Formats: sequence, C-alpha cells, structure tokens
Amino acid sequence: IKQSNFLVIVTGRSYKQELLRKGILPSRVKVIYPGQNNFLIKENKVIEPKKIEYPVKGITVGSLSPRKNQILLVEMLTKINPELYKWTFIGNNKLFPEYTKRIMNLANQGKWRDSLFFAGQAHHSKVLKSLSNSDLFVSTSVKESYGISVAEACSAGLPVLSLNTGDFSRWVKPNHNGYLIDPEDLQEIMSKLNDVIKNLSLLTHLKIAAKKHSSGIHFSTWEESYLKFEKVCRTIYSK
Repeated sequence: IKQSNFLVIVTGRSYKQELLRKGILPSRVKVIYPGQNNFLIKENKVIEPKKIEYPVKGITVGSLSPRKNQILLVEMLTKINPELYKWTFIGNNKLFPEYTKRIMNLANQGKWRDSLFFAGQAHHSKVLKSLSNSDLFVSTSVKESYGISVAEACSAGLPVLSLNTGDFSRWVKPNHNGYLIDPEDLQEIMSKLNDVIKNLSLLTHLKIAAKKHSSGIHFSTWEESYLKFEKVCRTIYSK
C-alpha cells in the first residue's frame, strides 16, 4: 500500500491511525463510518431505568470468533455467582467451529450453564430489541475498526464495559455510561465486571447515565454514508 498511490477507505479512526503509523500519508486515508438504521434504534431505546434487580441481564453481540474474544467473557462469568446474572450471546456461531466448541465446552461444564444463553445469529431488529431489554453490554473484542455493536448499545441507552479498541471512546465516557479498559489489563476488566454485577446501585447509576447520554449520540444513516462514499469516488474519478 505504501508504494502505491491508492486511496484507502476505512470504517474507523483507529484503523486510519494504524495505517498512519505504518507510513501511509494522511491524505490517502479516508474514514467513512458505516450507516445505521436510526429509526430502529429510536424505536428500541432502553426503557426509563428503574432500580435493577437480580439477575442482571447482560448481553454481548458479535459472531463467535477469536477476534471478538467471547471466551474471555465466559471465563470471567464462571468466576461470578451465576445466580446474579443471565447472559445472552447473539452472533453467528458457525464461522469458527473449533473456537465455538471451546466456548460451548466451557459454558456447559459448570453450574453457570443455566445462566449463559447462545442465541445464534439474529435479525437486526431482534438484536436492537434485546439490547433495549438488557442491563449491561460487555465487549471483549481485541480489535475493531469501528465497533457497531458497541455504538448501537450506547445509542440504545445501555451501559458498556469494554476493552478499549475501535472507535469506542466516541460513545463510551469512562465512569459515566461505562468503562473502557486497556486491552492488556485483563485483571481490570474482570474486576470491573465483578464490581458492576455485585453492586446494583452502581449499575443502576450507570444505566440512568447511559440513557441520558444516548440522546446526544448521532449516527450517519446508510444514505449519508453512501453519499460520502460516492463523493470520494467522484473525486478520484475526476482526477
């Protein structure tokens, strides 16, 4: 890429920064964020938060894969009393069969098996509905270009606990509507998950803040993203 004069289009600022560190000129990298269905998001906002009760309704969205790193979350949940949570994993579970098998083996071998639910791939409207009915979103993904599932969770008004990757810092404000943890500090994310699940007052506070924070979050529609992409293409074509 460095030796060509191609224009590189990426879906997040983190990927742009990665390319710049590798010596790609800033003028050759354009960020175009994915579009989103804002109508569906508005229709599936978290209801006005009341005091959260056990079990905490946790959710994680993303295809089961090493990059999404869901096995870390399962490992962390096995160390917490399973009576305190019900956790739903939404995402394609057929892309990495061996990885999925490892997750399922761990999930099914202990007393926590009745507290972990693997829903498989779901229609977007169902995903958003599930977000609106949850108390906490967790992402253990080790690398993202953008992070659409975290973006949608924040937009729906759900507090987020995540490793700090992708463009998550655009929507997650630490100690306000969630926490962003250094990807190298796995002990810290375990500690935060434990704190949030065991302290319902803290989780309720985060959820109320996340609900308020969501009103100020705006995403491009798919039409707006397309128009930005078209503009970039026309610029290239005219040269």
